[in-house]
Amino acid sequence: MRTHVHRRPLGALSGLLAAALTATALAAPAHAGRADPPPSPLLWEHGFADPAVALYDGGVVAAATGPNNVIRAAAPGPTGPFTDLPRAVDSWPAWAVPDQAVWAPDLARVGDRWLLYFAVRVRGVGSQGRCITVAEAPTPDAPFTPVGTRPLVCPVNANTPRAEDRVRGRGPGLPREGVIDPSLFRSRKGRLYLLYRTQGMPSTIRMVRLSRSGVTVPDHQRSRELVRSPGIVENPVLVQRDRRFVLLTSEGWFGHCRYRTLWQRSRSVWDWDASRPQVLLDRATTRLCGPGGADVLQDGSVSRLYLHGWVCGEGRTTPCPKSFTKEADVSTPGQRRALYGVRLRWSSTARPRLGRWLAPAPTPAP
Repeated sequence: MRTHVHRRPLGALSGLLAAALTATALAAPAHAGRADPPPSPLLWEHGFADPAVALYDGGVVAAATGPNNVIRAAAPGPTGPFTDLPRAVDSWPAWAVPDQAVWAPDLARVGDRWLLYFAVRVRGVGSQGRCITVAEAPTPDAPFTPVGTRPLVCPVNANTPRAEDRVRGRGPGLPREGVIDPSLFRSRKGRLYLLYRTQGMPSTIRMVRLSRSGVTVPDHQRSRELVRSPGIVENPVLVQRDRRFVLLTSEGWFGHCRYRTLWQRSRSVWDWDASRPQVLLDRATTRLCGPGGADVLQDGSVSRLYLHGWVCGEGRTTPCPKSFTKEADVSTPGQRRALYGVRLRWSSTARPRLGRWLAPAPTPAP
């Protein structure tokens, strides 16, 4: 639970949620491509949900949601082969609840250091409520140490020190539980912004201006709501193509095959009221189960999209069946979210289209 392009620098639940999904039909099924047969995962041995992928001197590093830390893997190139790295974060903020799942990280180089944004459990915002913090390291494969003594983003009612961005919703009941899914956006002028989701329903995507360091919010800056859904909208990623901005989001409950990825365009980075979400990734376009958590990796003129999808079966890479749900099929062997990649192509009017799926690089012989 992901630039003025969302740019990774070069060189360097239940039945209630499932029922609520019926209220989240944001987009007409304007499909952006079709994959037949389903692609092969780039990484699947263990779950790799909500991937964030970045280029660095050693190749490619990826980070993902983990059971009690951010999990990471590295590869010499964009298609692997991936090998595990040690868990990312070396200590926890004093205000965080320890030994809880860490959700939806984002990874980026800012200046001469690497920053890792992620969501951790806190008290005061419900049983699953989280707040966003940031940690730093000299390289993306080194241990990350939390920055500062307070959250980067957190609702006003959380039991934490005052956050850099104290979230107040534009309307009754927002946010209800917490904030998750941080995603860094870097403007062409070098300005930094952080997008994120407010938990609970309705859910929103918000954005706040960051300082040049990427770890604080400048004085007098407040987050603003970009998108609202009566159901679940999450995992924001922002891309700039010429004078248009493209927002990618995941829609629905992550635990079944109807989870999907949407895109929408705007000529203003702050105003999305007139934009119309459309489908980029779903079961029909990919033959995958629940394709979501997408992240864009810009490598020169090449755009690649990394995402997760459910696979089922011990030792297999087969997408879970259409009827799969995480809650109902808890005993299904080997269920996990695998990492996939696909080339992303753009029209002259900034419409994204799926290109060729990335085939996993072979593992070198011992």
